[in-house]
Amino acid sequence: MSTAEHPLGFELLEPWVGLRDDGSALVAELKKELRTDSELYGLEAEAIAHRCDCDDVLFRISGRAKQYAVVHLTWSGKTDQNKGWPSTELFADAQDWREKCMVPDHEDYTA
Repeated sequence: MSTAEHPLGFELLEPWVGLRDDGSALVAELKKELRTDSELYGLEAEAIAHRCDCDDVLFRISGRAKQYAVVHLTWSGKTDQNKGWPSTELFADAQDWREKCMVPDHEDYTA
């Protein structure tokens, strides 16, 4: 099992990994893909981590009660016509994301 220290204050578990750079390309893609009716549209986002096996990215979001979002980017470079893309799951804080997303993803990934 591979783990890496992370600024969230706990180790990331596979398949979640830290970013190799500042994440600006991930934020730029997020902004291209968000529809105006998305709950994240117009908010500041910072890429924190991503899954090594798919296009899920963990973003820290400013201006929301739920501070973290996992977004499945489509990498289309544009807004999707279908509502609900990119898919988004919100979490109250880093610990909420850890318990409800990272740990279950790890268990599935290593099963």
